[in-house]
Formats: sequence, structure tokens, C-alpha cells
Amino acid sequence: MLFNPLSSAYFQKTFNADKLRVILGVLTFALSYLFIINTNDYWRFVLGITFVSIGEILALTAIPSLLNHYANDTNRGTIQAIGSLSGSIGRALGPLLGGFMITSFSFDTTFLTIFIIHLIVVFFLLLLRDVKPKY
Repeated sequence: MLFNPLSSAYFQKTFNADKLRVILGVLTFALSYLFIINTNDYWRFVLGITFVSIGEILALTAIPSLLNHYANDTNRGTIQAIGSLSGSIGRALGPLLGGFMITSFSFDTTFLTIFIIHLIVVFFLLLLRDVKPKY
């Protein structure tokens, strides 16, 4: 709660700033998984949780604004609902799929896989273009 207003002060309310916030947030999420791979040290777990929190501050607060760039007055609610639904599905299925992966493989393999998936997401985020005309 304390850092969210600070992050808003550093980023303007533009498409490129929102896109940058989401990309930085997803990269920070990805780094958090690297910190906890193959560790027995408490400080690395704390560092991982800290990076997850920073990723949430950056990405999750900018996603609705980024989605708003792709909406018009007739489909704005639908697009925002799909964005919200995606997060809810991730929170519902994430522990189930993560638990399955951990029991099938290992913690390290699971976290490395999730790190790679985040990098793939960043690649697709880099391809996003603003669809609204600039006057």
C-alpha cells in the first residue's frame, strides 16, 4: 500500500508507460522465482517475496489501465471483466497446477519453468501496440 502511490508518481498515464510498468512487473515476478531456486537461506526467500510484491505493485495495478487502451464505450466492461477473470483463474488454478508440477518434477524445475513462461509473456507484451489514434 505504501509503494503503490510512489510507483504511480514515476509513471505517466500513457500507453507506453503502462506497458513498461507491466513488463517491469512481469520481469520482477520472473526474478523472484530465480531467487528461490535451490536455496536453503531465509534471506533468499525474503528477497523472493519482496520481488513478488514489487512485481504486483508494478504489473497488477497497470493492467486495467493497459486494457482500457483496447476498449471502447461498448466493450469496456467486457474487456475489464476478462482481465479480472484471467487473474481469478490464475489464482484458482495456479496452486493446483503448481502443486502438480512440484510433485511430478521438483521445486527447482517448477520455478525455472515459471521463470521461462514469464519471459515468454514479456516477449508478447513487447509486441503490444497502441490502437487508439493520436491526434
